[in-house]
Amino acid sequence: MRGALEKIRNLNMNVMRRGITGRIARAGVIVAAVSAWAFLNVGADAAATKVTLTKTDGKRETGFIQDSNSKQILFAYTAQTKGTAVSRASVKSIFFQEESTLMGRARQAFLQGAYEAAAKLFGKIATDYEGISALKGNFASEARFFQMESLRRLGKYEELGALLDSKSGKTITSTQDKLFGEQIQLMKMWAAFAASKWDVVKAGLKFYEVPLVGDAKALPAPVFKKMPKPTMIQLAFIRGKMYEQEKKLELALEDYYRAFTITYGNEPALAKQAMLAALAIEAADPKLKDLKGKLWQLQGLAYYYKNGVGGGDIPAEYSQYARLPDIPVAQATEAKAEEKKKKEGEDAAKTSAAVADKKAADEKTAKEGGAKKEVKGEEKKKVEKKKAK
Repeated sequence: MRGALEKIRNLNMNVMRRGITGRIARAGVIVAAVSAWAFLNVGADAAATKVTLTKTDGKRETGFIQDSNSKQILFAYTAQTKGTAVSRASVKSIFFQEESTLMGRARQAFLQGAYEAAAKLFGKIATDYEGISALKGNFASEARFFQMESLRRLGKYEELGALLDSKSGKTITSTQDKLFGEQIQLMKMWAAFAASKWDVVKAGLKFYEVPLVGDAKALPAPVFKKMPKPTMIQLAFIRGKMYEQEKKLELALEDYYRAFTITYGNEPALAKQAMLAALAIEAADPKLKDLKGKLWQLQGLAYYYKNGVGGGDIPAEYSQYARLPDIPVAQATEAKAEEKKKKEGEDAAKTSAAVADKKAADEKTAKEGGAKKEVKGEEKKKVEKKKAK
């Protein structure tokens, strides 16, 4: 499992990000305790899992885990044999022999962005091997997590609630790396959003927002606390939906723009959803006919959608806007060119005047110099005439 975590961490996946400072409200997320003395009914089709147990006394036993809870393991030496209860306190570690084989294809599909396939593969594993979901580091709970993450990236938020309430879904935070738990808090918010539980969404958002106190009260909406960008984009999209539901459309647009500009390279599907949400608001704006700026903004967004995340396609209702905005750039350029030409003419005139002034001054200086020479010559002749007498 650690190997898979490292791969996903290197790919900048949100589920592997650290540093989330908030936590969602506890309403509706308390996990019921599993009885320490009775095994859960995991279903007739649940598969036994081949393992190697290392006991606290140093002995190793290879066999199959048929079920588990917080205190015991139902262990058998063959898959078909009825298992016997083994105290978890007597087991030092468990090696799941089939994990790499079972999880390999599903992990590869997820890393390649094939989320439909990944969701199906992970979902089957999580259901078939729920018997081990109470055990630390088990792959059934990991599979359930990545099934939900795949569905989230597909925008199938309405499916998350039931999966969070499944046996393997409930044990994710207690059996997996804490990084899984951080994303699970966001999963609960996605599920609340899908169910239109806006009070739960609003309560959850408060854990990620800077409180509006002091000078911050002047802000139109709370800013998010410092957190990884992949976390922020999820929250921005969810909050945008909340603002839209509250008819605070300008605030919704800000969060949608925040979501698709930050997430574009990381989660194209979420960027696409955020852009479509923004397009719907802007296309319905009654000011669109009167304010050219509104039209230009809509055209730019539609053009960006079609030629970016849309791959050349755009919903029919927005296709008329998918063009470069008709901003009068040429007129502004011509005006600047005319102004530059005028200034150059003025500078040339000033230069010509300066040259003429210098020439006149030089001529005056030369004339005055000639007159002085002539006076000196006359005076010299007078002196010589006196000497001759």
